Amino acid sequence: MIEGVATPNGLSANELRLMMCLGGEGALAGHEIADVMGMQPMNVSRAIASLVTRGWLAQVGDPKNRRRRPVMLSEAGWLAYRAMMPDVRIVAEYLLGTLSANERLTLGRITAKIEARMDDWHIEHMDGDAV
Repeated sequence: MIEGVATPNGLSANELRLMMCLGGEGALAGHEIADVMGMQPMNVSRAIASLVTRGWLAQVGDPKNRRRRPVMLSEAGWLAYRAMMPDVRIVAEYLLGTLSANERLTLGRITAKIEARMDDWHIEHMDGDAV
């Protein structure tokens, strides 16, 4: 992804990660991005600052928590995100192109199960309900 998407679009790997995260998840605060993406908070902070400077991120308020500072893709950020999708498709096709249709379906089912378990982990372990 770095050579196929980030570098041609003038992004660092962490900036690309942030763009992909916010493009898929919507507005999130820096600490939430760090949790979701498994990134160091300082790397998230630097990537946010860089993307805000480019005009690709906008800060949004949270009326329920004034201390929380979520960011989201700005209009220019969405344009840049969409412009990167052909590069993402090229990388994805390279990685998955040799899989048969049946193998792709199997991969999709396995991925969905893993994602569901990840959601369960968060609910069970982060909300205090787990043993």
